[in-house]
Amino acid sequence: MKKNALLVDDNNTNLMVISDLLEAFGVASIQAGSGEEAIGLVQYFEEKKDDKISFILMDYIMPGMNGVETTRRIKKITNIPVYGMSGDVTDQLIEMYKEAGAADAVIKPIRPDVMYRIVCECLNEGDYLVPKKLLDIHENVPEGHSLLRECLKGVPGIDYEKGVKIALGKESSYLRLLKASVSNIREYAEVLRDYVKNSDSEQLKIAAHSLKTIFANIGIDKLRIDSEVVENAADKLATPDNGLSGDHAGPSIMFYEHVHSYMINVIAAADAIDRATEEYDKIPNSDVDERS
Repeated sequence: MKKNALLVDDNNTNLMVISDLLEAFGVASIQAGSGEEAIGLVQYFEEKKDDKISFILMDYIMPGMNGVETTRRIKKITNIPVYGMSGDVTDQLIEMYKEAGAADAVIKPIRPDVMYRIVCECLNEGDYLVPKKLLDIHENVPEGHSLLRECLKGVPGIDYEKGVKIALGKESSYLRLLKASVSNIREYAEVLRDYVKNSDSEQLKIAAHSLKTIFANIGIDKLRIDSEVVENAADKLATPDNGLSGDHAGPSIMFYEHVHSYMINVIAAADAIDRATEEYDKIPNSDVDERS
């Protein structure tokens, strides 16, 4: 019987990164974009005899039901191990996940050695692969001249080496991740644009959180940090008991301006990645040094 992991995350680039990592360990992935969808899939696979879910990787911040509540409901259905995921894993978050029935909570992007621990805890020996290069990923960044690296020099703040490490040392996988990231970045940039109109702090928090993990995945630390700043501010505004009252309640004009400036930088990054990958794709195949 093949081994499957259920990945629960509303961010497509996160799903791609984690799916590629699982594939390297010989584990297939089933994907859900929300807590509700995840619960439905668990119920479906619980009824199947020839195909099962071996473990679940559960994002924390998602539209609708968050990862902790989804975990709590899933554990009423099944004993499948659940591992929470978040860009920021605190002791409090780990405690929340464990109280809901999860085995642990891990930080995204998930490091190969952390995934190895999860796989070992959930599968029997012989049910998974252990490629040595995944455990020594720091030695796998392509060395020497790279045409993709040259094309990416037009993307402000991008760290080619860090991005390739996240892509398991495969430049071809990094290129695929970059291309997939652009549409996600533009989608969340629209939420930033709409914020000036609707002041929906909860949606702003989710968008900034998702952008934070996208920029972490592709190696743009400056925008990862900027995203975290906006996420934390939006979280305070979205919390009913935020200590604000009277004329000081709600977002200030300065915060709107900050979100607008952040949005411009986010869109500029998407445009720059688009130009870089298009430039790379125009290079004749015979001239490209394939690294995979």
